[in-house]
Amino acid sequence: MSGKSVMSESEQAALAATPTLVCKACGEQKPETDFYMQARDGYKPRRMKVCKACHKARVVRNTRKARKSRRRRPD
Repeated sequence: MSGKSVMSESEQAALAATPTLVCKACGEQKPETDFYMQARDGYKPRRMKVCKACHKARVVRNTRKARKSRRRRPD
């Protein structure tokens, strides 16, 4: 997920009006709503450091990897 997307002036203005975070995976600045909330026992809820799109791609990649390794194991 590399490369920067080109935003129109209205999109840039909307982005400036809302709180933003920088995704640790793709490095893009995105609205806070593009990040999942992460709640753990004993800690206050916070936003994840990876955006929803990068998180989904990581889950898909790791699921495929796990399924592939399960098929190789002899029973």
